[in-house]
Amino acid sequence: MEDKIRIGVSTCLLGQQVRFDGGHKHDRYLTNTLGEYLDFVPVCPEVEAGFPVPRETFRLVGDPENPRLVTSRSHIEHTDRMLGWAKKRVRELEKENLCGFIFKSDSPSSGLMRVKVYNPKGMAGDTGSGPEHEPRRFSLPAQAAHAFPWLGQRRSHGQTISMCA
Repeated sequence: MEDKIRIGVSTCLLGQQVRFDGGHKHDRYLTNTLGEYLDFVPVCPEVEAGFPVPRETFRLVGDPENPRLVTSRSHIEHTDRMLGWAKKRVRELEKENLCGFIFKSDSPSSGLMRVKVYNPKGMAGDTGSGPEHEPRRFSLPAQAAHAFPWLGQRRSHGQTISMCA
């Protein structure tokens, strides 16, 4: 068989237990079907940035155009930490000869579209419907979009897929 297409994938979608609760979101279609044709490069923003498993959940808070990444209960801000990690990780991924990404949808650290942004009263506000409404520059998808401008985005099986255009 020819060389497989290399793509970056949210680690939890590959079945690894890296989520806040120690679980995963294994996508068997991704691993069993697409895995025959794709070579996966796993990426988990929260674990790779040094957060433990399990951990307190994160949420986006504040201005939807410039939200902050904050822990849900203790309200500790981690925006700068995640931005530093994302910039470094994208530089590493640029050397991986990737042809696309599959990100976990709805994640505050790796979701690309329609991620909830909470106001100071704890209510989720409207985030728009596409990446143009969410310039979360600290997130891996936002950093990847700048580093890999040839990628296009679409949704499939509840996940955000960026792929060769």
